[in-house]
Amino acid sequence: KYSQVLPSLDMALEVVDDVIVRASLSKSMARANWLDLRGGTVYNQLVRPTQGDASRGNPGLDPFLSTNKDLSVEWYFDDASYFAIGWFEKEVENFIGSRVVTENYDVAHPNFGPRADAARADGGCAINDTACIRQYIVDNFPDPNTAYFDGVNNVIVGIDGEDGPFPVQVTEVANSDDTLTYDGIEIAIQHAFDSGFGFQANYTMVDTDAEFDNLLIYEEGSTIRASQFAGIGASDTMNLVGFYETDNWQVRIAYNWRDSFLASTTTGTGNNPIYVDEYSQVDISASYDINDNFSVFFQGLNITEEYGRSYGRSENQVHGVFEGGARYNLGVRYSF
Repeated sequence: KYSQVLPSLDMALEVVDDVIVRASLSKSMARANWLDLRGGTVYNQLVRPTQGDASRGNPGLDPFLSTNKDLSVEWYFDDASYFAIGWFEKEVENFIGSRVVTENYDVAHPNFGPRADAARADGGCAINDTACIRQYIVDNFPDPNTAYFDGVNNVIVGIDGEDGPFPVQVTEVANSDDTLTYDGIEIAIQHAFDSGFGFQANYTMVDTDAEFDNLLIYEEGSTIRASQFAGIGASDTMNLVGFYETDNWQVRIAYNWRDSFLASTTTGTGNNPIYVDEYSQVDISASYDINDNFSVFFQGLNITEEYGRSYGRSENQVHGVFEGGARYNLGVRYSF
């Protein structure tokens, strides 16, 4: 439960004919998504010999708060033509990220008790040599309820009151105490020729003061994975559109590009990042107005059949490849 005051101020000044300077200052709010707000802890069924994994949301998350500054200059050099350049900065508070905390799960685990300690001390097993530890316990502690051969594998079971609980690395969402800053520059131009042809182009450069460090794996002097708050979703983008417009025809071809960006600071197995690789696609569309009420249209999306790709700390660590293919729409519209 929360309340916010979100002021905004917008100003525009025509400094000379057809040249406008705009400035704005505002505060905005965005709520956390429902999955991040969910309660309860979900434990993975598979428990590794050294630890388990779990995840949980946080019903007490505060919303994003952003202080936004914008400044732009626009030059309208013809009836349907302009050039604009703008600067923006967004200071984001209560940034929602992920962290990993280690907790003990109160279930007896055979790798955290005196039998496993004896296997390491007397049996000469390495600390994480699970096959050696399992065999030692089966051979030296022949309680059929806690150490036995099931006909396929050696099985060892934790003993309540004797074996300790096992650690669980819980990935949870949390508000950061730090303020993240996004800033950048936008450049845009549109020009329409007398023939009906024209073009639009824009390029946006974005930067953040909190980038993910791919070389930071563990907390200093620890085997716990390091938690990092980093600005997600920040990347440069570009769009280039050619068009033809008359009283009846509207035709467009568009090239859209986005540079690679950090999509998440965690995966299901700890604080490992997920990046989305750079991506571009070409779209086309055309429509013809038969009369004031009736028109036909055609649309082609991703006509070059590009595919998406995500990766981890290295571009060679592929997480997924996503093939969407091309999509085509043909239809009619009637308004009355």
